[in-house]
Amino acid sequence: MDLNGLPEEDLLRMGESIFVAMLSKQQQGEKLEVKPPSAVPHRKTTFTDEKTAAATAAAIDSCHNAHKEEAAAPQKRGPFFGVGRMVQGFYRGLVEATRNAERMAFGKYEERAIHIGSMGLHAMQAGFNDRRRPAGPHGASIRFHGVGYSLGCHVLSGAVCGPAKGVCILPRRMHSLCLIEPAVHAHAMTVGHKNHRLTGADLATAAAPVRRGLVAGAIVVTTSKTDMALHNYSIWNGRAMGTVGAELSPPAEPRAVDMKPATETYELPAGSITNENGNKYIAPAEGASLLERYTVGSHCNIDGPEVCHLVWAAAAVPVPVVKEQL
Repeated sequence: MDLNGLPEEDLLRMGESIFVAMLSKQQQGEKLEVKPPSAVPHRKTTFTDEKTAAATAAAIDSCHNAHKEEAAAPQKRGPFFGVGRMVQGFYRGLVEATRNAERMAFGKYEERAIHIGSMGLHAMQAGFNDRRRPAGPHGASIRFHGVGYSLGCHVLSGAVCGPAKGVCILPRRMHSLCLIEPAVHAHAMTVGHKNHRLTGADLATAAAPVRRGLVAGAIVVTTSKTDMALHNYSIWNGRAMGTVGAELSPPAEPRAVDMKPATETYELPAGSITNENGNKYIAPAEGASLLERYTVGSHCNIDGPEVCHLVWAAAAVPVPVVKEQL
């Protein structure tokens, strides 16, 4: 039986039938013998076994007949003569259109936030650092701390990292960075993504001569499972950092801890990235309506003392002046 003369559709159906037969034999405990393919080019693949050829031909005929019966079967219509299918198709189209519109609209906001941070604020931050440069390696200096919220995390991250394909011009490293419920992709700090310079994920190149992370102290990221704004973000744009935390390129792993009350002390090592589980404190307000709970959730409830305490704890992480140098 010459396989080269068969249409592609028949070959696919034949392969499916053979796979099903092999799977059935394996489930019955029979030993399968698979011959390796021939390395000779342009060799006609043929069945030399008449029984195998006959079984394969019968399988092809059976698939053809089943396909014809399926195509010829009358379509069952409900009492509304296909109105249900029309509604279902309209609903799917509406969902897809809404998804694309959301991607385009929110994507524009993200692009603007990244552009403002990486271009304008990056240069301004470099100017601040340059004017407050210490007199010597051990001289006193003013340390800078960054706090971003939601889309503002794009702005702050861009202000630290600089242009994606440009050179970071900061003379010193940022002391701390707090990303509060960031509307940022969870993998933004991994190799090859826009905020990789925060953690020093990529090797130094001529365009990005930074070998280590641009934050000398601690990077903290808050998350909340009741942040419905970011859950909706995840549906259209991928997993949000404010719902699952920051992801790092292996073998690096972020720390994962629960947010503490304002009366307890944090342990935030310098150079660490910590995902803070804020489910207990970044939660919907009491008396919030169902509409608010399922559209925004706890996204705006970040002004409690616990979040403020976390920001101050990150800022208070001790870092020697020499460690702030790039």
